[in-house]
Amino acid sequence: GVVLGSARDVIKDLVKTRAQRLSDEALALPPTHFFILSVLTGLILLGYSISILPTVDPMGRPSNESSILFAVLCAVYVLFFNFTSDVNQPFQGVYQLRRSSTAAHLLQTKFLIAN
Repeated sequence: GVVLGSARDVIKDLVKTRAQRLSDEALALPPTHFFILSVLTGLILLGYSISILPTVDPMGRPSNESSILFAVLCAVYVLFFNFTSDVNQPFQGVYQLRRSSTAAHLLQTKFLIAN
């Protein structure tokens, strides 16, 4: 009894771990892409900021056009990053896919049968 219950728990944990691993592998964009996207964006914004330094007025303010362009670059990056993050995990985040009532009922029935 105890050994059989322990074996069931171990098998259940292994199945959950395998499902999580397969889910992580099936993501549209792996985490490495997000890291590379963040690093490249940081370098672009840093490079742009450094290139603007010679055009700064004596009070330390950049031109209005430079400020607007920098704001647009930052906004595009944030929007793109959030969009790819939401697309990558459709059941989490701001925009979520909801299961239909039929799919939710079938999922509940599957869990009842499994347990």
